Amino acid sequence: MSMIRRTVFKKSSILTICVFLISCVSLIVLLQARYQNNRWQIERFQAVQLTHSIIRVIKYDAIASQLPETELQQYLAKSSRSKKKIEPIVEIQLEQRIQQAIKELNLGIPIPLIGQPFPPVVLELAKPPKYMVLSPRDRVEHTGGYLLREDLKPEQLRREEQEAEETGVMSAYGAGISGIATFPSLISDGLPYRQTIFTAAHEWVHHYLIFFPLGRTYFSDGKVLNETVADLVAADITRSVLEKYPELHPANEIMLRNKPDSTDLKTLRRDVDGLLAEGKVLEAEKLMDNIQVRWCKEYQSCPRRINQAYLAWIGQYAYQPGSTDPVGDQMRDIRSITGSTEKFLRFVRDITSRQELSALHSELVAAE
Repeated sequence: MSMIRRTVFKKSSILTICVFLISCVSLIVLLQARYQNNRWQIERFQAVQLTHSIIRVIKYDAIASQLPETELQQYLAKSSRSKKKIEPIVEIQLEQRIQQAIKELNLGIPIPLIGQPFPPVVLELAKPPKYMVLSPRDRVEHTGGYLLREDLKPEQLRREEQEAEETGVMSAYGAGISGIATFPSLISDGLPYRQTIFTAAHEWVHHYLIFFPLGRTYFSDGKVLNETVADLVAADITRSVLEKYPELHPANEIMLRNKPDSTDLKTLRRDVDGLLAEGKVLEAEKLMDNIQVRWCKEYQSCPRRINQAYLAWIGQYAYQPGSTDPVGDQMRDIRSITGSTEKFLRFVRDITSRQELSALHSELVAAE
């Protein structure tokens, strides 16, 4: 068997196993008809797209390397692009590049006889669903949420928010997302090359972490921990990919739209937290409304609305500059002390709480 055929066979074998396992779960959930109205059916997406992924690998894997670099990056650079026969080849190329970086960084779970780290990188370029973020009105905390159809118009999204807020207890924000850790990962087809790599790598980290204690805390109290680790590791994977396959046309910083910076966001979050801690919910909401109006006058890009749920949404990405969450600095310190992506991931993948993170952070800082 030729080297190419062996590679295709190994990759398709992994995907086949994943198809079987996830499709069984998906079928059970689908039969329960969990979703109605505007809710997005994640299980149906996975069941269908996994099958497509196997067909795509068998059909295009051997010729994917023949796609010129300029054509790949030009395809991703287009702000709007229709589905063409080049898209599956672009997806395979991106998967291979990220998988190669993961292997070179010694990440992933070794699987005997396969020769590639597990879980495999599998992605689908498409339009992701919306995500409805829920937070109590008396504090900023991402306590729940659900997926919505990707094609909702702004007025439909606003109605969904109003419905979620009917009881007067919760704050809701319908967020656009760039990716989601379905299997295959669903990555927005409107992202430029660098951001596509980063988003796909970020979602792969979620796939990896689900096999460890940290990943299994995501839907309890581990959202911030998981998202921060995913961002940090994805940044390292992205750098590794770009070293071998650099951007041909890096984004022009001057052309980027002006928007509130990290200082704006931190100041707002501090002021809102202060008011809510005093029980001044209405005052905090009036402040957020006023800030939203002001930002839309001052900047070319501003949040569609600002409320507790919006702040909870952006705040859970503690690695990002606008976050006030101490998890971000603690994770950065651990990444610096451990010295490599591999060691960092091995240290943090078994933590299950902020308390454990703080204890690990203190221990490593003291030993340095």
